Amino acid sequence: MTRLGSHRLILTLSILMVTACGAPDKEPAPQEAPSAYCPTLRELAPKTFAAIEGGEVPAIQRLIGEQISDTHLTALVNAAISLVRSLQETDLSALSALRENADVEKLTDGAVRLIRFLAGTDESPFRAEVFTDLHRLVTHCRATPMLIAIEEAVYTPELPELFDQLNEVLALEPVQQVLAADGAFAKEGFTTFICNMMSNLIQPDFSVSNDVVQPLARLDILPLDEPPLSGFMRNLDTILGADRPLKPAMANLVCCDLYNLAACDQVTGNTELVSRDPVYSWLMYDLFIRRDELFAPLFSALSDLLANPDVAATGAPIWNAISTLAKDTQIGDAANSVLRIILNPDVAEPLLSEVAMLLELGVVTEITEMASAIQRGCVPEEMTE
Repeated sequence: MTRLGSHRLILTLSILMVTACGAPDKEPAPQEAPSAYCPTLRELAPKTFAAIEGGEVPAIQRLIGEQISDTHLTALVNAAISLVRSLQETDLSALSALRENADVEKLTDGAVRLIRFLAGTDESPFRAEVFTDLHRLVTHCRATPMLIAIEEAVYTPELPELFDQLNEVLALEPVQQVLAADGAFAKEGFTTFICNMMSNLIQPDFSVSNDVVQPLARLDILPLDEPPLSGFMRNLDTILGADRPLKPAMANLVCCDLYNLAACDQVTGNTELVSRDPVYSWLMYDLFIRRDELFAPLFSALSDLLANPDVAATGAPIWNAISTLAKDTQIGDAANSVLRIILNPDVAEPLLSEVAMLLELGVVTEITEMASAIQRGCVPEEMTE
């Protein structure tokens, strides 16, 4: 790859990852001249440069160089740069400071484990069916239902405690026995339970008491009245209550899965169910039975981070950008187009391994450094050797 090609790739890769967080809801303020020396991209991202020039990321090179259209790439690039320049220097400083947080390192490690699991291991094949179905959702409903559900979940104050309780629930011996291959649930029973719960979630009279607790109580195999299960069910009932915004957001996501419609109010008596496999229930089951290896490390770190007030304050501009992304037509069109490409199983499989490798190398730290330079007024196109 030529020197110019390497610079274009690393810059595009960086700003695409920034754009995944969204776009600003206002025009960026005019930039003054840089207040300090502008380093080159190679100085800011030596590890990422080494991976690119060493031929370690061919799938990413192919994605950016061949598979994403110039129009959509330009839209995402411009949105990412505008986003970075709309942030205050204190926002990026706080974000950089989080790199020293031990929970961030644990979260990265947990994310890498999950990504490698999805990509396939000696014990489990690549989860092609998950990406095929996600591609379906984005194609029919755009990414809007997912983004809104994520945003509402992030703003749910009980979420950190719910993650902790779920970790404790999965560690209970009776729960692991129920989930085991010869247990009362096993994979088939678990799948049926989750599918029934999701189908009931879109109904106006849904409640955790009626649609989650009662079916489990009839089995009489779990200590539902004892902690941590009792606390977990109380918190779940609270966040999925009729007066909370997460419930309708989750319901719309389920309607997209069941009917290929972006909102439940589009469903009529004549709307037919989509014929599909319960791939998300299968994935959830596999994560739950691998609690120690996959679920616990990731969600324990995520819970600690969400409970940290400094993290909440630092992430506020990012969450606002996610909301904007869901509403901005031009950026939404570009993002949905890129997502449809990435979620194609043939594209996703090699990408997953490369993304995991870059995360282990520390690409997030290097992207933060590039964002800080752009925010100070450095011009990306001029940050070449």
